Amino acid sequence: MTSIESPGPRDVAPWRLRAAHAVDGVGMRAVLLGLVTVVAIAVQAELRLPTGVPGHRGVLWLGLLVATALTARRAGVTTAVGLASAGVLLGTGIGPNGVLGVAPYVLAAAAVDAVLLAGVVRRHPVLLAVLAAPIHLVALVVPLTRSLRVGVTLPAMLPGMTTVIALHVLFGLGAGLAGWGLSRAVTRAPR
Repeated sequence: MTSIESPGPRDVAPWRLRAAHAVDGVGMRAVLLGLVTVVAIAVQAELRLPTGVPGHRGVLWLGLLVATALTARRAGVTTAVGLASAGVLLGTGIGPNGVLGVAPYVLAAAAVDAVLLAGVVRRHPVLLAVLAAPIHLVALVVPLTRSLRVGVTLPAMLPGMTTVIALHVLFGLGAGLAGWGLSRAVTRAPR
């Protein structure tokens, strides 16, 4: 082959052919979105905006987890992203509540992966967007655990939590729809 001839398919190294399409079976777009998700979770954990609206941050972090799951379409990827995010938060000391503070990211990622395993969700990805609403309730692990630690009983806590629960469900639905939309944009974007 001379320097002006274009290489044929047999002249290109096999790893180059595969690298553009997959990293261990997961598309490059999913890998990049997973990395963006890890960084975004770390940044939003550090930048707490005092809006006074419980659950609003879930639109970002849960939305990105849903987008990662729908883009990768492979079980375990989202859980790996959740664990990586937890590792970054714990390793850098960004998370204000230690292991308890990162639990919602890991639990939500595992729940998203579990839902993704259902055949009907694979055929109709928008269902994951809808199911993100109750998945977002894992974010309540931190305030509920803190309240229980200081002696507030569950029956005393729940009546005051109805609005908080409703907001988490609504923001979870928003996160799911945002993640579904982002996944559609990422997977349909020209290469």
